[in-house]
Amino acid sequence: MSKVTIKDVAREAGVSAAAVSRVFSKNASVSETMQKKVYEAADKLGYRPNALARALTQTNINLVALITGTLRTTFEAHLRDRLAQKLSEEGLQLLLIPKPQDGKIDDALMTALDYQVCATIVAQGSMRPETLERYARHQVPLIVSGSRAKAVNLDSIAADSSTVRTATEFLIRSGCKSIGYLGTEHRPPSDSERQAACEKALEAAGLTLLGRIGYNTAHPDCPDHILTGLGKLRSAGMDGLICANDTLAYMALTAARKLHIRVPDELSVVGFDNSRSLGHAPDVLSTIHYPLEETANWIVQRILDRRKTPDLPGEHREVSTRLILRATTRPIEDPTELN
Repeated sequence: MSKVTIKDVAREAGVSAAAVSRVFSKNASVSETMQKKVYEAADKLGYRPNALARALTQTNINLVALITGTLRTTFEAHLRDRLAQKLSEEGLQLLLIPKPQDGKIDDALMTALDYQVCATIVAQGSMRPETLERYARHQVPLIVSGSRAKAVNLDSIAADSSTVRTATEFLIRSGCKSIGYLGTEHRPPSDSERQAACEKALEAAGLTLLGRIGYNTAHPDCPDHILTGLGKLRSAGMDGLICANDTLAYMALTAARKLHIRVPDELSVVGFDNSRSLGHAPDVLSTIHYPLEETANWIVQRILDRRKTPDLPGEHREVSTRLILRATTRPIEDPTELN
């Protein structure tokens, strides 16, 4: 069965193809009678306009590319959804472009340009300087989310990882002496920064990191790997665990249950994101709050600002975070004394 075209709709409605095009064009001036005839004909024939093809014929393209890998955390999924919603409210549409497993996004970055996007958002990854130079020639805004952009002309936004130091200090004051770190296998910049903040707090207290568990949450064997890693560190005396994100923290809690480790009596656990997880009771995990709404708002506003003023200097926004104490950590007398 052949695909219905705009000419078929025009023939059914008894109008010109140009009239049909105007009806399906945003903000075009057409009469209600014309709209009714065209919509009825389109419904009858099962026609839908090709939004991508129409966008590519316009001077102002309304596509924003998001280059992202497998969504490993609930925070990443929620951020993608909020970006899509907020961009839609501004008349922009989100185009997802997959990031290679190795985290190098050079090819994906140039692929985004093939779609004539008006901006590109990168969910942290490594970019070669020569690729950035090629991209910059096209004068399309690029925003890095989750880490600081190294190029001076780029925009970026990331969470303040120093709160991990506060969380580690809290664990120490609550009696933890052997603290481990649960991160991701591919070690994005945010992961490395959070581990470094943890190690600084330990060093200040005369302690060292007991060990690191690093696993790929997209791998089907990840829960078993975390179970094994947690068991080894627990056997070495681990009584506190800092996690790079809440998804890993919830996996650690599941592993602790299977190993009959009592949380928080025998093991205190702190996550990062403050994002809910299916299968776990809400408001249980002690974590570091990463403001999702503020992050999405800033990214979208930066895109709008750069569309109006392309020559804006690059800006890095560090989003303030805060420690939230719940049931997976032991209490201390006065947590307000923490820095």
